Amino acid sequence: MTPSSSETHERNSDRRPSVSGTGRVMPDRELIEHLNRAQMGDDDAREKVIRHSRSFVYRVACGLCQRKLSWDNDDELSIGLIALNEAIDRFDAEKGVPFHSYVRLVVQSRLGDHWRREGRHPLVSMDKQSPEGEWELHPAATREAIKRHREQEWISDSQMEMEAFERYLEDFDITMEDLTGASPKHASRRARLTEAALTLARDEGMMGHLLSRRQMPVTELSRRVNLNHKMLSRGRRYIIALALIATAPGLQQLRSFAGIPYIPLEGEEENL
Repeated sequence: MTPSSSETHERNSDRRPSVSGTGRVMPDRELIEHLNRAQMGDDDAREKVIRHSRSFVYRVACGLCQRKLSWDNDDELSIGLIALNEAIDRFDAEKGVPFHSYVRLVVQSRLGDHWRREGRHPLVSMDKQSPEGEWELHPAATREAIKRHREQEWISDSQMEMEAFERYLEDFDITMEDLTGASPKHASRRARLTEAALTLARDEGMMGHLLSRRQMPVTELSRRVNLNHKMLSRGRRYIIALALIATAPGLQQLRSFAGIPYIPLEGEEENL
């Protein structure tokens, strides 16, 4: 994590590759470059993004429909590609949302509009057929399918958050294994270190020191929270981890799990 969302995105783009529909690994930086050129009218760049994302659109549409789709026969896939084109035009890397997460939202929205116009829902029970030979909607199966889809999205979002969090920690030479051993065992000590972390997160000067020098401002923090240097130094990893969770955009689930608020840095904005 760095003080600006654009720098954060740039660093993350270097580290997390993306697999295209043709199987080639495309670094996120390259994908963003193609998106920028496509938004400026470069048809070749747009075509590369579409080819890269075609298989992703297929997986999203099939997941929402709960069945395999055919490019030749199913309107949902054509609508998915139209939504992909819309996502290319409207995507803003500064918002901090990965491109394919944004594509998923646009595809889901446009398919939802399509189904509402058609007066139907694609999630069906396959255990009952009408006399006309068409599968009838089954409310219980529909609810279960929606529940499964939401659970899958929650798991996917959680994995993405953890990957982003691990990248933030790398800047401070902290691993997830380190945090397992750094978590305070006693509730009173944990509460005091949590208070220190939130005090750090709320102070622009101290957070600037932490992010630019990769060092916790122990002396200033000690004065602010009335804890000695030894206790703060021993709790360094825990304090830094909580301060990053509190200030980094896009870590909503981790904040909920830790029970701490979002404290945006200057110029940052949470993407809900």
